[in-house]
Amino acid sequence: MSDPGPSATTSEPQTCEVCYLEKDARYKCPNCKIAYCSVKCYRGAKHRQCSEQFYKSRLDDHLNEGSEAPGIETFDERMKKYLDGDGEDVKGLDPEEADGELVDSDDEGEDEYLKKVLQDVADEYDVSEDELDRRLLKFNLGGDADALLESLTEEERKAFAGLAQQIHDDEAGLGKSCFRQK
Repeated sequence: MSDPGPSATTSEPQTCEVCYLEKDARYKCPNCKIAYCSVKCYRGAKHRQCSEQFYKSRLDDHLNEGSEAPGIETFDERMKKYLDGDGEDVKGLDPEEADGELVDSDDEGEDEYLKKVLQDVADEYDVSEDELDRRLLKFNLGGDADALLESLTEEERKAFAGLAQQIHDDEAGLGKSCFRQK
């Protein structure tokens, strides 16, 4: 069946057989061959049964054509094929890539990085008490830690506590992002 289109067989203007108002009925129904002037007349009440039949037959033709074509796959079906090793059937997948090893670029050098961080942390906290006393004496801060704290004013103690917390946070990396920058 063909779509409703212009009539090429008549040379003189025809009156629309649906609305009878237009003298220029340029179209003919492909089903019943009635002359009409517009889509409004083609779909109108007087011609509805024929036009609906035409649309139904076109829809049936379209659906019948689709049944011969392979069915639409869902995402799950495509993934199952891919995981079962049928990668050549999956569109957009290069068969050479399907056999290759999967690469996770985020993990490159992760083991070495973690070993280095662990070693640095262990080295920092592996300092003996004698070494700490030696470093404090170097800055004329040696002696009993409690005596040093007692000699500070309340304001100096708060400032010291804030500084100690800041140093701890910096050394522990609490102020840094856990994500590496590229």
